[in-house]
Amino acid sequence: MVETGKAYGIDFSTKYETPKIYIWLTYSLGFVDRNDGEQIYPPVYDRRHNINFMTNYNFGKDNSWQVAVRWNLGSGFPFTKTQGFYNQMFFEEGVDTDYSTVNPDEIGIIYSGERNGGRLPYYHRLDISMQKPIHFSKSISAEI
Repeated sequence: MVETGKAYGIDFSTKYETPKIYIWLTYSLGFVDRNDGEQIYPPVYDRRHNINFMTNYNFGKDNSWQVAVRWNLGSGFPFTKTQGFYNQMFFEEGVDTDYSTVNPDEIGIIYSGERNGGRLPYYHRLDISMQKPIHFSKSISAEI
């Protein structure tokens, strides 16, 4: 299948840094469209809005302890909506299959005619960590 498409967007980023603290913030606005010859639709990886925030704070003796926080917020990915379900029958015996007594093994799905017309909900993630390096010698160290 041959498709055409386009992708465009804009990113904003800012950073603040001192010996004790590091802050990084980005925002991305993006648009991706594909055309399969029948319809123009957003592909499954099209994310309109994306925000990333990250900060590190160093403290303790020689600033050897570090607390880090990372947060991500993203708009939902597109998906094709379902319109309904049905009992899917396979006529393995051809026209001799007795459809009145066959129990369907699978459920069939009827999809919307609009490809990727729905959007999943917004997603966010928050990670918090703390670390400290321990030096046993010049060549041996560990991090907790």
